[in-house]
Parts: sequence; C-alpha cells; structure tokens
Amino acid sequence: MSEAGARISAVGRALPEHFYDQRTLIAAFENEWGDRLFNPERLTRLHRNVQVAGRHLVLPLESYAKLDTFTAANEAFVREGTELGLLAVRDALALAGLAAEDVDHLFFVSVTGIATPSIDALLVNRLGLRTDVKRTPIFGLGCVAGAAGVARAADYLRAFPGEVAVLLSVELCS
Repeated sequence: MSEAGARISAVGRALPEHFYDQRTLIAAFENEWGDRLFNPERLTRLHRNVQVAGRHLVLPLESYAKLDTFTAANEAFVREGTELGLLAVRDALALAGLAAEDVDHLFFVSVTGIATPSIDALLVNRLGLRTDVKRTPIFGLGCVAGAAGVARAADYLRAFPGEVAVLLSVELCS
C-alpha cells in the first residue's frame, strides 16, 4: 500500500494457447450455426466488421462441437480456467516482485463458468499460498465483475493497509 492508498503493482496475464484467425473462426461459425439462423449473413458480417484479427481459444477449435452440454462446457471452463489462472497469478506476482507467501487475500471474478469449489480455492495449494490466505469469489455480476473485484480489493486494502491483495479474473467466453 502506498501513502496515497491502494495501488496496482502489476498486471499479469495468461492467454489460451490455441489461436485462430478471424477468417477460420467465421467459417466455423457458418458451419455450426449457418442453417439454424434466420439471417446467417448477419453473423458473418458482424464478425468481419469487428476487425478482430483473431482470437485465443481455450480448446482446439474442433473440440467445441463436443461440448454439447452445460456440464461439458463448464468442466472445460474449470479445468482450463484453473490452469490459466495459475499462470496469470504467477505472472502478476513475478512482475510485482512478490512471492505467493506474500498474498493476504485472493479475490476471484468470472462470469463464464461456475465452480464449486471456486477456482480461487483450487489455486490456493497450487500457488503455494499461505494457509491463512483469505479468499473472496465473486460471481453473477456480468460485465461489471472486474470493476467490482477491483473495488472490493481496494476496500480490503483500505481496511488492511500494508497487506497484499490479488484479483484474478478468468473469462473464457469461447
């Protein structure tokens, strides 16, 4: 904590390993959804107009057709989200010059999957966090979850100056 209050010391990140250019993704969308949409050209036009060069996907593109139930998709979210979360927190800690043992509170936000125990709980031992680390999983806030997580972490640091809070957001919309 600085004299002025809570501050962000570092931002870590982790991206899924599978990258596909937008043209490949559009073809996959057309193949999967084209015959089920009222106006499939609208989907194609939308994806072309966003001018995104490509996207990182958590699974190989061909694996998505097999995720035919919420359970299958959510299991992939928990498995892959835990791995990416681990990498992102490690990256942030390294950039901040901190060790896992320095973390006093781990906040976790997501809107793209449900996990019980939550991903932050799954990461405590894998990251080597202390046994007295506090955790706050935040779910159900939609797109404002990240802002709410920052606000809660800042509130925590105002109440406990000198402690270290980590906010992890895992969003695997693909």
